Amino acid sequence: MIMIAYAQRGDDEYTLVLEVKSKPRLSDVVKLAGLAESVARSAFARGRVIPVLAGVWVGGDVEAYARRWGVEVLKL
Repeated sequence: MIMIAYAQRGDDEYTLVLEVKSKPRLSDVVKLAGLAESVARSAFARGRVIPVLAGVWVGGDVEAYARRWGVEVLKL
C-alpha cells in the first residue's frame, strides 16, 4: 500500500510518500525512491518530500540499503 500524506512543523511543510509492506525487499526501496522523485516534481509536492518504508520484518540489509537511497525506515 502506498500513501501520500502532508505534515507541517512550524513554517516547514513536508510530503510523506509512505509504502507499507509486511516484508520489504531491496527492489521496493528503489521503486519507492523513484516514486518520491516523481512526487517531488509534481503538483502534489508541498515542501520537502520524504520517502518512508514501513514494514513488519525489515531486514538489516534492506534498512541499510534504504538509508543509502535516502529512504526513512519505520519498523512496525
